Amino acid sequence: MPARTLWLVLLLACFVPATVLAQAPDEAAVEPEAAASAGANDDFDKMMGEWKVIITELRRIQQAYRLAPEKDLPKLRKEYNEVLKSGMDLLPKIEDAAVNRLAASPDDQDAKLFLAKVLSDSLEKDDYPRAYRLVHMLLDNGFDENELLADQVVAAFGADHFEEAETAFKKLREKMLPIDERVGQNGMMATELKEKWAREAELRAKEAEANDLPRVKLSTTQGDLVIELYENEAPDTVGNFVNLVEKKFYDGLPFHRVLPHFMAQGGDPKGDGSGGPGYNIFCECYEDDARHHFAGTLSMAHAGKNTGGSQFFLTFQATPHLDGKHTVFGRVVEGKENLSKLTRREPGGLSTPTADRILKAEVIRKRDHAYEPNKAP
Repeated sequence: MPARTLWLVLLLACFVPATVLAQAPDEAAVEPEAAASAGANDDFDKMMGEWKVIITELRRIQQAYRLAPEKDLPKLRKEYNEVLKSGMDLLPKIEDAAVNRLAASPDDQDAKLFLAKVLSDSLEKDDYPRAYRLVHMLLDNGFDENELLADQVVAAFGADHFEEAETAFKKLREKMLPIDERVGQNGMMATELKEKWAREAELRAKEAEANDLPRVKLSTTQGDLVIELYENEAPDTVGNFVNLVEKKFYDGLPFHRVLPHFMAQGGDPKGDGSGGPGYNIFCECYEDDARHHFAGTLSMAHAGKNTGGSQFFLTFQATPHLDGKHTVFGRVVEGKENLSKLTRREPGGLSTPTADRILKAEVIRKRDHAYEPNKAP
């Protein structure tokens, strides 16, 4: 089981709402508002009860696995994975129920505690849009701001809300609250990125109005990613990428290197970071109009100037240290939640998990001209 999944299982296993442990019938008359609140509570309590049963079953299978003979292990692994999947499928439903419960009862501590734990998990998984939404839901319902400021810095930074990240970071420092390395880095970079983001937002508005940039869909083992390509600023890189997609070069290739809080790299037919299409292309990151690395950016991987070919990476969050060093040539416009699901792995690690893959890459929109690689000598 992936470490991040195990972490979530153990974390939420410790949380069982007080209403699940002890529920007393209320004999008083029920007002309509109270009835609506009770309905939200019932859904949340019921699902948390189901979650508790799943956790108990997972622990039972783990214990049986430790004591079982070799011949029984495959069956137990299959059983464990099936129960785990049912738990992972249930979690989004519990989250929705907790949201509904909090809307009906803003002071409900069980719902707040559950959503705070989901927030922590979302930040760990680089699911920043979800984390950002949860931060504001908790703040709007009276959760202690001091307990959320650090998470707000990271969530806002990861969702490209740099002014908000900067403001939250200033509050942290003024209140002399604990600041870890990740929060500190995000807070400091937020100030630097505000100006870059203003330019980026203006470009995106113009692109949305023109609505003519090429788009590619990557169907992956974790769901679809729709990517809009920056042909205006990186025509050669886009030409090469579209050409490879149309040749089905990327179909079946792994995301061989996926690093937490950083990026997911793919496009290597060898799967170890050393492969390519058999030629190199020119870098376009040195041009005055070169785009910058924000959340969900598509950029070229290379081993030095003009050595890119087919390998690319998709960023989980802004990575300004790569600006001017790698050619940005697109961004994820649909399916960013699937990007964050890609299995974290480092090739050559002692226990490297199985890589997620591109099942199929296809061009879903392009301009009316040929797309060819401009090969470097």
